[in-house]
Amino acid sequence: MPPGKQFTVLLDEGVPRSVGAVFESAGHEVIHHRDILVESSPDDLVAKSAIKNNAILVAQDKDFGTMMRVDTSKGTRFSKLHLLQLKCKEPIAHTRVKFLMDLIELEWQVACQKDPRRLWLEVGPHFARTHR
Repeated sequence: MPPGKQFTVLLDEGVPRSVGAVFESAGHEVIHHRDILVESSPDDLVAKSAIKNNAILVAQDKDFGTMMRVDTSKGTRFSKLHLLQLKCKEPIAHTRVKFLMDLIELEWQVACQKDPRRLWLEVGPHFARTHR
């Protein structure tokens, strides 16, 4: 894999382990929620942990999308949060992530090119949507 493509992901509590395995097989570092946070940690703590670890937060929780929609031009505390939001059911999540890995890696490269750009990608059963 070319340099600069590797990244770290933080899997939120409800994300299947199989999704983490897809990232690991592609050469990326995976941090599991249970390894750094207690069960049922508040969303803002999970987001702060992802930011602190310079990780892409992989979540199925709708609340994180709301956090991302806040006006970042005002310097909100989540303006540096990278998010891969899974909007598909758990049984197909790993398949969708595997299918879209090239897009995820490309979006990471784009996000790293300029501050305060961030990665925000929504993955559904029949769509992938980027927010730039």
